[in-house]
Amino acid sequence: GLIERATTLDLAPTVLHALGLPVARDMAGRPLAELLALGEVAWVDSYDDLAEPERPPEDDAAGDDELRRRLKTLGYID
Repeated sequence: GLIERATTLDLAPTVLHALGLPVARDMAGRPLAELLALGEVAWVDSYDDLAEPERPPEDDAAGDDELRRRLKTLGYID
C-alpha cells in the first residue's frame, strides 16, 4: 500500500530524511519515513530563507582561460 501511494514528489523529502536532514514543510511530497524506519522526521519551515552560497565573480578571465584549456584538452572545442 505505501509504495502504491508514493509519487515522485516524495523522493526529495525521503532522501533528506534518509540523510538525517530536516524536511521542509513547504515541500511538495512527503518523506516515506515508514519505508525507511529511521525514526522521527525532523522538520523545518522552509529552505527558502537560507543564504545563497558565495559564487565566483562573473568576470573571472583566468577561470575562463582554464576552462577553455580543459575543454580543448578533452577535445570538446578546437
